[in-house]
Amino acid sequence: MSQRRLSSAKVLIIGGNGLAAEVAKNIVLAGVGHVGIADNTPCSQAHFGNFLVPADAPPESTVAEACARTLQGMNPFVEVAAEDCCCRSNQDGNGVGGAPDVPSEVLARYDTVLSTLHGIVAPEAEKLEASCCESGKQLFLSQSLGLCTSVYINLGGKHTYAEKSQPTQAQQTGEAATATASKSSLLKEMEYPRLHAALSKPVRECLGRRAAAVHPMYQVLRVLRAYQSSHDSQQQQQQQQRRRQPQDVLASMEALATSMEDKEGAPRNSINRTYLQDCADAVAAPDAGGSDIMTRCMQGPTSAVVGGVVANAIVKAISKVGAPLRNFFFFSPADGQGVVEDISGPAAAGAT
Repeated sequence: MSQRRLSSAKVLIIGGNGLAAEVAKNIVLAGVGHVGIADNTPCSQAHFGNFLVPADAPPESTVAEACARTLQGMNPFVEVAAEDCCCRSNQDGNGVGGAPDVPSEVLARYDTVLSTLHGIVAPEAEKLEASCCESGKQLFLSQSLGLCTSVYINLGGKHTYAEKSQPTQAQQTGEAATATASKSSLLKEMEYPRLHAALSKPVRECLGRRAAAVHPMYQVLRVLRAYQSSHDSQQQQQQQQRRRQPQDVLASMEALATSMEDKEGAPRNSINRTYLQDCADAVAAPDAGGSDIMTRCMQGPTSAVVGGVVANAIVKAISKVGAPLRNFFFFSPADGQGVVEDISGPAAAGAT
């Protein structure tokens, strides 16, 4: 049953950065039935981490077309298509906003959507989520800011999956194992909040020691959302004419972070200022390809790690076998740890 679900699934990947390439490669090799790639960027301007675009790709072709040809060669039993959505990647692929709306007729053809262009906190991300939730589609959003990559997951509001139960010692041998084989899976149901609710946990409730603390990037995403809400609407015309200065962006974000800490009863500097600095650099220069050489060099390994996690999460969500990821996944090579942040509370309940 799970393999049939996988072979009949249709996954749309929006954007052609290094993370998108890793996920596309992994799910094509896993046997997902149909994969669509949406990125109209010319091959001559392809993201440096996208290994699916060959060096000899025709200059007039798009990243989506080049990726589709490479992926089709990896697994001829999977259908791979280039979708024309007017979507174009910047060099950093950080998803700080500005992505166009995906045509409804394109979304209608897919069950699962991964976007590396819409970001997580940009208004375009919530529009895409609303479109996906209205039709029950599974949604994955990624955003790379500095060394940290964040992933948001919403599997359509409610998701039912089968979780294998551990057999007792008596069931592990003899006829008892055969008798209980059909009852070895337990159906569970997991609910997913919308993005605005998932990003509403106050700073004070995220503090703690070691495992109790929420990943620092979570609150930085909240600050970035507040920054975009308060600045992009007021300064859109001016910012189209000149590049935002990193020091000005950082000053505004630090002021918002301090206000958020005070309002939510948390000590000053509870929101990590190092992550905030990386975020400000990405917002000020979204096409710069990383604020320094270390960031740029680590994007490849980071994409490989996160791409493996996201591809595995997509396969699990499609097959409905095993507990899926919920809310957020964060990874930074600075600490070498991947962290799942389930902001919603208890993981699951038995399905009725």
